[in-house]
Amino acid sequence: MSGPHIMLALAEAYLAERRSLGFKLDRSGSLTLAFARFADATGHTGPLTAAVVLRWAREKAQTMNPRDEIPKQDRPKPVTRTKRAPLIQPPASRTSSRPAVMCRAERPDI
Repeated sequence: MSGPHIMLALAEAYLAERRSLGFKLDRSGSLTLAFARFADATGHTGPLTAAVVLRWAREKAQTMNPRDEIPKQDRPKPVTRTKRAPLIQPPASRTSSRPAVMCRAERPDI
């Protein structure tokens, strides 16, 4: 593609700024530039979306190790959490409906 390399220029400026602050950015820098080249080559404009990033990640994973697979869905599935038992449970022998702890004003001995 012969169009402008806007994302690549932005990525290079970003990496130059980070390196001037003392960051090495060896591997992450090369991945940032690779993504910027991909975004420019595909003609992406505007804000980055998860779809663009996942498309790049899928292609990158296949070139790194063809056996690796990134799921085809655009967004990861939400994590489902199991319901935990409460940390403190009332004793099984307690039959009263009265609370286990009374405030100071309710206590008759004070």
